[in-house]
Amino acid sequence: GPVIYIVLYVLRPLILFPAAVFSASAGAIWGLQGLLYLLIAAYLSATIEFIIARYFAREAVEKFVSGKIARIDQTIERRGFLMVLLIRLIPNVAWDIQNLALGLTKVKFRDYALATVIVILPGSFALVYFGASFISVITNPKHFWKIIVAFLIFGFVYFMQNKLRTKKEKKIKKAVNS
Repeated sequence: GPVIYIVLYVLRPLILFPAAVFSASAGAIWGLQGLLYLLIAAYLSATIEFIIARYFAREAVEKFVSGKIARIDQTIERRGFLMVLLIRLIPNVAWDIQNLALGLTKVKFRDYALATVIVILPGSFALVYFGASFISVITNPKHFWKIIVAFLIFGFVYFMQNKLRTKKEKKIKKAVNS
């Protein structure tokens, strides 16, 4: 089961299936143990998309990079880990798009991979917990409090992302303009 889940998750972008649904399903199927499978699947998916963009499209993109875009690319290369962390905190931008876009930059894979692993964890936990809680409530309505906790976790993760993004957005603009 977990191997099939991981393979389907990695192939998910090809069929335009929402990652959040797949993520919550790991919790619904395996409970909190599904977090491990989700982390493996999400990391593999992110890495494969990054590598595809890096090795099949980066060279073509380099021909068009100039001016301000070139400065952004250099900043991302120079401050890779921090830039990937900040980009990952942007809500409402699909990770698949971020993975591909970051593959087109000069960010070092090491920086990309480490920042991705760190930022994947909170949202993944929230989605897996939600999936597990949803199943728990269906089987026992007295567990409705778990859904409330899941929404509180979502809210906290979203709030922290916005707070960090707003704070660091100023630093990015300053770094790009310097």
